[in-house]
Amino acid sequence: MVPPSGADRNLQPSGRRGRQVQNTTAHYLLYQLLKQRAGSGSDVDTAALNGGGIDAFASYGTSIITAHQQGATTVGSGEDILSGNFLWTARDSVLKNPAQQAATADLIARITQAYAYVRDGREAEFAKIVSDNTHQPLAQAKKDLVDAQNQRPTQARTVGDDTIASQQKVADVFTELGALKEHLDVKLFWTTKLNTELAADLKKNL
Repeated sequence: MVPPSGADRNLQPSGRRGRQVQNTTAHYLLYQLLKQRAGSGSDVDTAALNGGGIDAFASYGTSIITAHQQGATTVGSGEDILSGNFLWTARDSVLKNPAQQAATADLIARITQAYAYVRDGREAEFAKIVSDNTHQPLAQAKKDLVDAQNQRPTQARTVGDDTIASQQKVADVFTELGALKEHLDVKLFWTTKLNTELAADLKKNL
């Protein structure tokens, strides 16, 4: 089983080698899992990959299904580590334009409604569309969809202190790892300007 090439790194606690794509959620996940096991991030040596086999890797989605098909075993889960949040971003000009702001809130609410529609007994139909467009086996596409929706259903939510704190926790880890050279206040990247309209649209569409 060979993980993706590129900007990868080995983590070598107690002589074992694990791989993840550097400075991603997979990196964060593996670091936190190893920290739970080892008790301290200082026990983890991050070094450039020089080739050779590995003992473990951190990833998610269809790559996990493929790994299982090749005989891999899951030894840790990100369910209680990763927030599962996927962030919506908008240009400042959109947030200054009432019509565009309203349209953005409506779009996000409609996508939430669409996923609720899929979960209402239409998983196989949606998986077929995913399979056709990603060229993966239908069974794999359906399993990935069902597993993901069972773990955390895709649904929009308004911005709250907890969502900002979740991202801040990730940023702080990357500061600790040296990927960020100084403390980053992630609140600078968030806004609550859509909260009122989005909350109304979510209630209306659901």
